[in-house]
Amino acid sequence: LHANGPGSHAAPMQRSLKQTLEHVEREALISAYGKYCSTREAAKVLGISQASVVRKLQRYGYSIKGNSQL
Repeated sequence: LHANGPGSHAAPMQRSLKQTLEHVEREALISAYGKYCSTREAAKVLGISQASVVRKLQRYGYSIKGNSQL
């Protein structure tokens, strides 16, 4: 796979792999929570624990109100 190899017109990566994964994780969490309005439902859809959803949302700057609401 040569996304930035010879002949490629793609811009060089501007984020590290860690930053890219964090961005994707954040977007998935926000999307799931926005769609289901429940950390429990978001967790179920994402295949992770509800506690992980809460912890990760908090890490990304969201405050959780109640046990399952953002």
